[in-house]
Amino acid sequence: VGRSNARGRPDLHVSIPMNNREPSLLVKSAFIYAGLTKFTRQAYLYAAKSFDTKFIPNLDGRVYMVTGANSGIGRATTKALLEGGGTVHM
Repeated sequence: VGRSNARGRPDLHVSIPMNNREPSLLVKSAFIYAGLTKFTRQAYLYAAKSFDTKFIPNLDGRVYMVTGANSGIGRATTKALLEGGGTVHM
């Protein structure tokens, strides 16, 4: 911090010392548990039941770029952004 990079801008890179140890069994287990409970089709379908576009705040004046807006999740995202008042580019 306080240094500048080659372009004269502040250097924001922070070096975090890392050890080269293997993660503990507890850490590995927690990672696997989260993956199996939160990132599965069943967990997605459970979360999708409680999602409602009424919880999206007012998006007037905001512009969004959505790729893949012709079908699937891109289309659903586009509809939700438009309902919130946002401008969407596909």
